[in-house]
Amino acid sequence: MANFIRRLKRESRTRLVCQYMTALCLGFLSWSGLLILLDLYDSYSPIQENEIFVWVIGVLILSLLSFGGFFIRTWLKRPSSKALAQQVESVHPELRDLLNAAVEIEGKK
Repeated sequence: MANFIRRLKRESRTRLVCQYMTALCLGFLSWSGLLILLDLYDSYSPIQENEIFVWVIGVLILSLLSFGGFFIRTWLKRPSSKALAQQVESVHPELRDLLNAAVEIEGKK
């Protein structure tokens, strides 16, 4: 039974790392997307050279806020052992609640 729990925790960590990597990629995409939007705005309405620093800092702050938001969302929606056990059992019905029972027994210890 401990082997089930160990594997389940390892899967949970793997899934959490994948979600963090997705948040990292989305953060970088938001940075590049905001820079592209700033460039488009500059091509239609030229920004003064002394104002561009403020614009780039603003884009950087928006990008960091979105990046932080993605990480916070990932942290709040991290998978619990019980939820992950239910997902595994829905895919593999031959387990017949053995994994959920193992998680509940481990949680009571």
